[in-house]
Amino acid sequence: MSKNVQKLADALVMAQQTGQIVNYQQACELTPASDEEAYQVQALVAEKLGWFASEERFIWKTGGTLQN
Repeated sequence: MSKNVQKLADALVMAQQTGQIVNYQQACELTPASDEEAYQVQALVAEKLGWFASEERFIWKTGGTLQN
C-alpha cells in the first residue's frame, strides 16, 4: 500500500468528521494511481467510519447512468 493511499483515506475521514474539505492541490497530489489503490482507499475509509459494521443496508456510492 502506498503512502498516498493512507494519506487520502485519512484526509477523507477527517473531511467527513469535521466538514473541512480536501483542497484541490491535496486532492490532485493524493489521487489514486490505479483502481486497486482507489479500492484500498475505499476500504480504509469504510473501516474507519464503521460503514459496514452494521447489518443495515445502504448505498454508499453509485456511478454511471440507469438509462438503457
